[in-house]
Amino acid sequence: MRRAVEFAAVALLATSLGACGILSGAASSVVSVVANDGPADVAAAEVALTTVERLVVRYEQLPSCGSTGATGLCADPTIVAEIKTADAKAFNAVMAAKKTLAAGDVQVALSAISALQSLVPNISGAN
Repeated sequence: MRRAVEFAAVALLATSLGACGILSGAASSVVSVVANDGPADVAAAEVALTTVERLVVRYEQLPSCGSTGATGLCADPTIVAEIKTADAKAFNAVMAAKKTLAAGDVQVALSAISALQSLVPNISGAN
């Protein structure tokens, strides 16, 4: 079962990043990665959070919207602030799940990760 959980997390990463450098924040859902195995579920949540955080970093690396030289793709400072808040919430939820290994805490963490993922805009053509 752990292999299935790891595969789902890797599939999320591949789907999200895409073969051509495409970011897709809503490409896949992380909330279905629960196998009712505390340590494996927490590990899957950590992988899912790391995957979404990679999307966040790619978005945050874009020029800030409204800044000098920002043309086309840009990172909206308001969205970046919302993402940072959601990321902290997701990280804290994963740490709580890691401490308790309780299925309910894992589900809270996965929901927080999903909420974070939903904030990352879909971006095509970012390098």
